[in-house]
Amino acid sequence: MSETDIFLENFKTKPCLKKCDPKNPIGMRNCEAYHNENDKRRNPKVGYTFIMCRNQNTCKNSNCSHAHSNYEIQFHPKNYKTKPCNEFIKKGRCLLLEKCCAFTHEDTKSNIKNDKKNINQNSIITRSIKMNSNPDQKSVLNTLEEFPVLLGSKIEKNSSEEK
Repeated sequence: MSETDIFLENFKTKPCLKKCDPKNPIGMRNCEAYHNENDKRRNPKVGYTFIMCRNQNTCKNSNCSHAHSNYEIQFHPKNYKTKPCNEFIKKGRCLLLEKCCAFTHEDTKSNIKNDKKNINQNSIITRSIKMNSNPDQKSVLNTLEEFPVLLGSKIEKNSSEEK
């Protein structure tokens, strides 16, 4: 079993004994133990998927086959480190410890450029497009133009749209 597998089996599955300062949210996120029910996750060996349970707030089944928190989704072995860290992309750094950030920091721009699967519902592009309640083709292209590094190339506007 790898070091990562051991980490993912234990991360946020036991209560914090250090009593981390709630005024320091980064410190609490870097702590490998949970601090409240929202922070808690089950060991992935239970067999849940990284798809959120429809009854996440009321489901008390510890053997439920769906995730009950964002931590269970982000730190699921099949999802962990598969998407780029938006904080790292935007600011060039991430305040979380490497293993406590569920997203990848390694060669992020190259990963995005070469693996367009990473541009999905959770990406900054999709969220930007969704901000416009009824995006037309022009607004989508304008949004995509803002993020050429994510697409690996500059989007060319149709000359008729520039008028």
